[in-house]
Order: sequence, then C-alpha cells, then structure tokens
Amino acid sequence: MKLGTLVPHFGEFASRDSIVRLATKAEDLGYRSLWVRDHLIWSPHGMEGHIKTFIDPFITMAAMAAVTTKCTMGTGVVIPIRWPLKVAQEFANLSFMNNGKIIAGVGLGSNPAEFAGAGLDVERREEILQETLEVCRQAWTQGWVEHHGDVFNIERTELLPMPEEHIPIIYGGNTPASVRRAVDYKTDGWYPARLPMSTLVSRLQYLKDYMGDNPRDMYTIIQPLVVIGKTREEAEKLVPIKEVATSSTGSKFWVKPPSGSFDTVKDLSGLVVCGTAEDVAEQVTELADMGISEFVFDFRLQYDRYEYALEEVGEKVFPLLNYKPDQN
Repeated sequence: MKLGTLVPHFGEFASRDSIVRLATKAEDLGYRSLWVRDHLIWSPHGMEGHIKTFIDPFITMAAMAAVTTKCTMGTGVVIPIRWPLKVAQEFANLSFMNNGKIIAGVGLGSNPAEFAGAGLDVERREEILQETLEVCRQAWTQGWVEHHGDVFNIERTELLPMPEEHIPIIYGGNTPASVRRAVDYKTDGWYPARLPMSTLVSRLQYLKDYMGDNPRDMYTIIQPLVVIGKTREEAEKLVPIKEVATSSTGSKFWVKPPSGSFDTVKDLSGLVVCGTAEDVAEQVTELADMGISEFVFDFRLQYDRYEYALEEVGEKVFPLLNYKPDQN
C-alpha cells in the first residue's frame, strides 16, 4: 500500500513553509504522494477553524513538484468549476513538470456559490464533469481536442505537451452513487476519503458487486483523519467527535455503530485513525489487509503541529509497517 499525506494548503496553518519546505520533509521521511483539495469559495468545517485561506490546488502542486523528485501529486478532488480545456492543460502540464507522477482525483462538488462564482450551473454539474472527462481523455491521449457537447463547445485545438505518463482518473465520493459513478465514468479507481470501517467494508463489496460480470482493477484511496500522540488518551482528546461524525455530506448514508450514533472515537474507527505509533500502525495495517491501494494521512486535526505529526508517523509508524517507500 502506498502512503501519502494531505498538505496544509488551506486554513490557519497554510503557508509557503507548510507547502514547500514540508513537501521535501515528507518526501525525505518516505511519503510518496502529496494531496490537495479543491475549492473556489471555501467554507471550513468547524474542526478546520474559521480562517478561509485556500491556496489553489494546481499552484500548490506546481510548487511541490519543483522541490520534490519522488512524490506523486494528487487531487482529492478537483470539482467541475473550470473550463474543461483548462483542466486538461493543467493536469498535462503538471505531468510534464513532475515526470508523469500525477493522479487526477475528481468529484462533483456541491456548493452552488462555487459554481455561480465560476459562471457555471450547479444543477448541470454532472454533465459538466462528464464532458470535462471526455475533453481530458482526448487531450491526454492525442494532443488535441474537438468537443461538441450539451454544455461545452470546443473547436479543434492542439494542447501540448501531452502527459509524460497515463494520468489515472479517480472518482471521489463516499456515497453508493459515488461508487456507481466511479464505474460508470470508466475511471481508474475510487477515492472515498474517510468512512467508518463498517461503511467502507460495505462500499468495497458494493463496488465489486456493481462491476458484476465486467470486473476491473480499481485503485482505491482512503484518507482518514489521523491523530498521533504519546498516549492514546492524548490523541483522542484532539478528536472533536460530533464535528467529525457530521463532517461529510454523505454521512447520512453511513452504517451506524451498534449504539446507533457516533459517540466515541472507537465509533469513528476507519473515519479516524488515532493513538500512539503502535495504535496507528495497527489501524493502517487493518486497512491495508482490506486491499486498499493507497493510504493518505490527513493530519488536519494536528495542522498546528504538522511537522511533528509527519515525523512521528514517518519515523515511528513506517518502520512498524515494514514500509519501504521505493519498493511500493
């Protein structure tokens, strides 16, 4: 299983240092993917504070690509608020700048204000995304695009350079509908971010069942909130349980724990990976044993100590996992 981290390019602790210097720190520690989010108008969850700083994902990835050599850049996820030709160009250019190491995570988004701000209709977001993927696939495989759709009309246009390598398209979302879209849109994988363990098990089975008689390899990426401390009690104190339990728009579709609600950190297992280095390693191993392709460490509950969290996991958890980054 490949291991990466979500970069603090948003909120109170977003800075040039947190993006550029700590990208090289993460690479030196053995993280092999660096992930970003996407918003035009960002409204923080309560657990993310109230500062609305948000650095564009493509600018963030370009900055990190300039100072690293081993890390894949990934979007978790790009939402359909851009002209498709621009999306195709930006991913292809990043591939060119980062020796082909790019993953295009995409999703629908949901905030009407972001679509209005981009001059697009939120009610047509699914059409926008589907046409965007058609344009990207054309551009990335043939170096030119001609597209006449219901939303976008693009006359034949060259778009160079082409990507250095195939750019995997991964559909992001944690609802049953997101599983169907990952398959129906013929993507390379599914990126549910964070899910309670029982829900994740259910979704993975649904993914397999939905493919039915036409199975294919699907790259799966999980991104739990990770909190590491010297003791489990210390780590658990940093988890705002109620906020985490309602932090996803898909939470109404989650399988509830036996108690019927998410009242403890244990209830959030899978959604949150929490405790000492040994605890974290045990929980990551459980996910690896389920066949997850990539684990992204989301340290946003510790972004005030992001470097500490990076080091604790890299120096203490990775050895417990027998993780050899350049052999994965």
